[in-house]
Amino acid sequence: MARKDYIQGILLSFILFCVRCVDCENVATGTNYTLKSAITGPIELGDWKHNGNLVVEWDIKTGFLEWYRFQDRAKLNLANGDLSVVLEKNDNGVFKAQFQVQGVLQYFERTIKVIDPVTKPKVTCEQNGLDITLKCAVDDPVQALFTWSGPDGFSHVGDSVQITRKQNDDSIYYCSAKNEESVMSAEFKLKDCISEDCENVATGTNYTLKSAITGPIELGDWRYNGNLVVEWDIKTGFLEWYRFQDRAQLNLANGDLSVVLEKNDSGVFKAQFQVNRVLQYFERTIKVIDPVTKPKVTCEENDQGIKLICSLVPPVEAEFKWTGPNGFSDVGNTTQIDRNQNDDSVYYCSVKNEVSEESAELNPKDCFGKGPNEINIGAVVGGIIATLGFMGLVVTSVFIHKKKGYSGGARGKESTPTGGKQPQSNSHSPDDEVNLPLSQDAPNQIV
Repeated sequence: MARKDYIQGILLSFILFCVRCVDCENVATGTNYTLKSAITGPIELGDWKHNGNLVVEWDIKTGFLEWYRFQDRAKLNLANGDLSVVLEKNDNGVFKAQFQVQGVLQYFERTIKVIDPVTKPKVTCEQNGLDITLKCAVDDPVQALFTWSGPDGFSHVGDSVQITRKQNDDSIYYCSAKNEESVMSAEFKLKDCISEDCENVATGTNYTLKSAITGPIELGDWRYNGNLVVEWDIKTGFLEWYRFQDRAQLNLANGDLSVVLEKNDSGVFKAQFQVNRVLQYFERTIKVIDPVTKPKVTCEENDQGIKLICSLVPPVEAEFKWTGPNGFSDVGNTTQIDRNQNDDSVYYCSVKNEVSEESAELNPKDCFGKGPNEINIGAVVGGIIATLGFMGLVVTSVFIHKKKGYSGGARGKESTPTGGKQPQSNSHSPDDEVNLPLSQDAPNQIV
């Protein structure tokens, strides 16, 4: 079986990567690609063709210039004849050009293959008891080669893989998707694989597992992923907790179990109850998911315009969607818009997952002057002003102190009669700089 999968992977790789044009260049969709002719000498006139169809032609002497296709996403350099095109998926083919230089024609030809880059793969699972099937997919219509890796050197080729899950298995498996232009990967934790009939619950929810048992319960127990949570016997008064006791409550009358859920509580809860000496069973699978917080929208100016960035703190798995004026829509945590200082439009970023949804807005006018290495000028100026103000207060305080000291000394001199003596006093203020023998000021002090 493993050999068959290996051979299939090799064949798929051959189909994807070996069946290609000769002497052509692979280019990712959306690339601003420049066809560089490397023509020497001043070009007098010329033209470009795509798959035999005119793209543009010009004549320097007469000033003639005519576009036939690609004008909305192409630029022509009249000095050297280079043609730059923002490539779309259907632009595969041959670009040819001819240039007249000093009355002599020169030629250029380039074949390109435009390929959609792979998106980040999405891993899903199907569970049948302990048997799990992992599936890996990328957005259509991208073709990719899928490879898997996992614990203990696990390796597999193909878009799906079957695994037998062990009890409390926390293993992580990785799926990589690759084509000629790019490679992306995603990881999947086996403990997150839960049957399709499970219930999604937000982290922190006080969730009640309602058994709907009819009749008086004589004894019973609850288990989580096969491990005992609590068991009891009404007749004997026996009650024993094994886990969740600090955040769970048990209703002995109907058997309901309430638990304040944490992120790692995803799994299967099972219970059995004895009613009139007959056992009744209950099972519920839940998936605990962190709810999204209110997103933070920031922006950066770049050569293409303005880049809007939507982020979650703390990071949570979620879908990002942008909406804006004139039906604008995009997916992903970033988007690119044109630069327009008079634009009063508002763009919205919405994030959602299985248990919650939040959104935030941004006006592009607030983005001007902000780049990746933005410096907060206001904060710098404010800091300088505060520093200068503090220095001014210090200088003023020193000046006033010195002035008071000078005035006090002058008054002291004026009050002393000429030729007289100052009256002696044994009382001194804390500011007087007087050196006296210890016997005068502190007769009982031991030295």
